[in-house]
Amino acid sequence: MEKYLEILKNYKSDSVFNPWGQSDKEHDIGNEAPKIRFNNLTQYLKQRENAKYLLIAEALGYQGGHFSGIAMTSERQLLSDNETMFEKIFKGPKQRTSCSLKLSNKGLNNLSQNGFAEPTGTIVWNTLSSLMGDTYNWINWNTYPFHPYKSEGILTNRTPSKKEVEEAEYFLSEFLKAFGEGKEIIAIGNYSELVLTKLNKKFIKVRHPANGGAGKFKNQVSDFLKNK
Repeated sequence: MEKYLEILKNYKSDSVFNPWGQSDKEHDIGNEAPKIRFNNLTQYLKQRENAKYLLIAEALGYQGGHFSGIAMTSERQLLSDNETMFEKIFKGPKQRTSCSLKLSNKGLNNLSQNGFAEPTGTIVWNTLSSLMGDTYNWINWNTYPFHPYKSEGILTNRTPSKKEVEEAEYFLSEFLKAFGEGKEIIAIGNYSELVLTKLNKKFIKVRHPANGGAGKFKNQVSDFLKNK
């Protein structure tokens, strides 16, 4: 696991933000932000080494992993005053220093004192915790594990490019070697289906919850888990 995480931390590419190896100079609270995010990811994965399921979506988003360091997870969830929400993500004492967004920034979409909320992350955590109960029995991940953004600015999301799709095959393959043994894979959306198919992996596909897909996502995940 340590070797894979070091590979992630050292990755660089144009119009792509690496939350574990780069600083968002405009929005991070300081130079320690990448370390905060890297520690978040390391702790999150270590606490789920015995998880049964992998949920694999497309890429990190600016409202989620860009600042939290964890796929389909927002800082709003990490910094929530709801202790139960934090305990679903991490075992151990709550550390408010995980916040990496400058709280002085105002006028940003979906931003509160506790950072961004990511709609996909909210739906995934609420759905899986409701259906499964044990929030340490699955791992959120992305096919392309970094945050690709548009030319308009870093607080945007874009679909990974053809080159990034090819790189995603490598990163996902290595992730599955490190974390996938004995785990069942749920592909969220078309992009993860494409890459997992190229890797010849066994998986089930569900609708991505974004853009009106929340209901179908919940129903498909529920149907899958009922047969377990």
